[in-house]
Amino acid sequence: MVPRFSIGISLSKASADRLVGMSVARSLSAFVPHDLTAPLSGAGAGPLAGLTAAVKDMYDIAGYRTGGGSPDWLDAQAAATSTATAVVRILEAGATIVGKTVCDEFFYSVSGANAHYGTPINPRAPDRLPGGSSSGSASATAAGTCDFALGSDTGGSVRVPAAFCGIYGIRPTHGRIDLSGAMPMAPSFDVAGWFASGPGIFRRVGEVILDRSRTPAPIENLTVLEDAFEQADKDVAILLREALDDMTDALPKARSGRVASDGLDPWRETFRVIQAGEVWRNYGEFVKTHRPRLGPGIRGRSTRGRAITSAQWRNRAPSLRCQPRLASRRSWILRQMRWNRSACASCASLASRALADCPRSLCPSDRLPAVPSDSRS
Repeated sequence: MVPRFSIGISLSKASADRLVGMSVARSLSAFVPHDLTAPLSGAGAGPLAGLTAAVKDMYDIAGYRTGGGSPDWLDAQAAATSTATAVVRILEAGATIVGKTVCDEFFYSVSGANAHYGTPINPRAPDRLPGGSSSGSASATAAGTCDFALGSDTGGSVRVPAAFCGIYGIRPTHGRIDLSGAMPMAPSFDVAGWFASGPGIFRRVGEVILDRSRTPAPIENLTVLEDAFEQADKDVAILLREALDDMTDALPKARSGRVASDGLDPWRETFRVIQAGEVWRNYGEFVKTHRPRLGPGIRGRSTRGRAITSAQWRNRAPSLRCQPRLASRRSWILRQMRWNRSACASCASLASRALADCPRSLCPSDRLPAVPSDSRS
């Protein structure tokens, strides 16, 4: 495969090596087949000038279709007439966008395996999955194909691939970054995030995408969430505690704490139900009308919102058991989502009280190391 930017200009050896690396990454499925036809140059000057970026195939770029990991969804879309706000921000800061990256279908997995476009390689562990759903963005960043990449995080879709691929990644506060022009998954949890291989570029991107709006504050307290660490495999927990020990000189003395006195299972279930309902609200009509070829794991998850049973509803929301049995499935699901949002708010309130005097907490971003590449679900 010839590097697509080889256009007869004279390149330094470093630049030539960079282009070869881009070629290799493309051949290993980090980028979508319906990729940009040419790099999209940003402003001539700015804090990100000279840096290259890749963008998850959920952000609109004017003149191109947005696929969200689904070839059938892509085929049903017209080219975007405008560019997503987050993408505009990095372009205005001077970055050049080199391509659109593969993601899990409708963002509904954290494995990074896409049944249609293939699984982007994990450059740091080629026999293991890259993590998802922002798999291509993490893969391209870890391979050195780009300096940084945009992803998104609903239930771990930046944090997991960053951990699996050994790079920097962040899920900012919900609502912190404008998602206009981006495909939704579950808006109650969706946030934009980004990746970089080093802390310097990672910070530069943050200063741009967060619009330089910040309130400087020292880290004065740190709580290690023991109930979160208990969810991790033993080896992962040991490694993270060793890393924490190495950072003791740069952090305040850590104390132990627990954020969920009744366990994390109710939190997990609350998230699962809200997520499933919102995914179905966003894509259920498309699934029913177009009957897309969904990948094995995605097929079951994408219809979970439709499959919520009356028994589940009664068990999750006992105060509404007297609702009419003939209520439409749609209104029924919406009621369940409203109840679970209330439960979600209660979880947030409990967490706020548990950590009231400690705004910094530490917990694993994933309970497992990068899993072998034959574990695709």
